[in-house]
Amino acid sequence: HDLPAASLLVPAMDILDYVSPRTLEEWEEALEEELDQERIKLAEEKKIGFEGLKQKHKARPPTHTAIEPAAVIEPETEAEDVIRPKMGAISLSTPQKRKLADFEGLSDNDNSPSNQIAREMFGE
Repeated sequence: HDLPAASLLVPAMDILDYVSPRTLEEWEEALEEELDQERIKLAEEKKIGFEGLKQKHKARPPTHTAIEPAAVIEPETEAEDVIRPKMGAISLSTPQKRKLADFEGLSDNDNSPSNQIAREMFGE
């Protein structure tokens, strides 16, 4: 092939001063042919490489379609679904009338500590 030292010393524009046009043309054809062969070889290697990869990796196994789905559990009765809250537990529902009776004696009077603090802070 080409000598690397010679290619550095001879400028490409002045090559016809050193070799004949026919020699230059033969050299260019040989170089192009060599490059074409390398391209074909690389393309074949890529093709073989892709096929090799496909063969190396195992395919994902199919999902198990023969397994039956689990049986759906049905609620036994509707009465069991309604659960009474525990006595004394906090509830978001409105208070019952019997519990409202406990609060009847209470009122918002001005002698409560929170009202006294509010009057002192806000000057009411």
